[in-house]
Amino acid sequence: MARFEYVAIFFGIVVALAIETVLVNLHRLIAAKSRVRWHWMAPATAVNSSLVTLGEFWILWGDRDQWKGRYSFFQFLPFAVALFLMFLAAAATLPDEIPEEGLDLKAFYFDNRRHYWGLVAAYFGMNLVLNLVGQLWTGPGAPWQESLRWLVGDVIGVVVAVLLMIFRTTWVHVAGNVLSLILLLVFLNSIQFG
Repeated sequence: MARFEYVAIFFGIVVALAIETVLVNLHRLIAAKSRVRWHWMAPATAVNSSLVTLGEFWILWGDRDQWKGRYSFFQFLPFAVALFLMFLAAAATLPDEIPEEGLDLKAFYFDNRRHYWGLVAAYFGMNLVLNLVGQLWTGPGAPWQESLRWLVGDVIGVVVAVLLMIFRTTWVHVAGNVLSLILLLVFLNSIQFG
């Protein structure tokens, strides 16, 4: 088994757990029926986190030929930490339980915003550091120019997440959620491999 295959198995497990967590929590909301007062922002973050999660696996698969050479555990560990942050962000999108008295998803979203968007900021911040270190490791040239979009995406992700973590204003969250989803879809659509 090649090194990439071991890493892909680990990534696949974390991706599957993240998606499973979002889907189970969504199922609980749907099953609770009238006990849930629906609002679009919490489910939008669940969609966003699920797309980020699937996108990470897509990116890993696209970069599979770059996993050459020898890697120590401590070189792998930062990538694992980024994946753990990605999982935690996905897990924080929807409530784990629906109280008997019911749940207002708008109140949940705003009460949970620092938790969720803080994890998103940490995830993109970790990716930013990993991408910068990777670029410094490989030196200037074509890979730097190709990876500029990753760096820009990570910076935008950190900035949007920090703003949504700090501000509680509804219009800021509407704009931030819509902007982050649109940018994510455009970014993911640009990742292609053959």
